[in-house]
Amino acid sequence: MYLEIVTPEASIVSGEVESVTVPGVEGPFQMLNNHAAIVSLLGPGSVKFRGNPTIAEGFEKKFVKDAILLPILR
Repeated sequence: MYLEIVTPEASIVSGEVESVTVPGVEGPFQMLNNHAAIVSLLGPGSVKFRGNPTIAEGFEKKFVKDAILLPILR
């Protein structure tokens, strides 16, 4: 499935992934392939994904690309 993480400044992560788990404000939730499109508020925590999406130039230092845990930007 296609994952895109967007901030007010830019689309910072985009690409194909197998799954993504995010810290929703009411608890973490996971999206798998064929999941309906979703827009949700996120709480503090990390984004976990399986796959190798592209991280936008200038945002690489915010993420550890080889790991599957990504911190949510603040």
